[in-house]
Amino acid sequence: KIYTHISILHDKPRIRQNISQSLGKILKHEWPHYGGNKPSLLEDIVKFYVNFHESPLLAIEEIAGTAITELLYEDTTKSNLFPTLNSSTVYTFYKVLFTELAN
Repeated sequence: KIYTHISILHDKPRIRQNISQSLGKILKHEWPHYGGNKPSLLEDIVKFYVNFHESPLLAIEEIAGTAITELLYEDTTKSNLFPTLNSSTVYTFYKVLFTELAN
């Protein structure tokens, strides 16, 4: 049901921007009790963040070009930009990004 409601809002630019900003804030805060056991929730949040972003390609670049690169090449257990991105969740982020690029 939520997908139906959100898809209706997709054509309203101000609402899209607010949704994307809110989801970005969620992704940019650490989830202390997440533990990677709810990948579908994280997958939906990343997907909607990218889809509702004013420039989906910029959102993908921000995650892939900055956050994932930071996680892979720096001595860190999580991204500083997106603390929800860590070794347990990197697959979920990749899956969403590449699915969105393919669409």
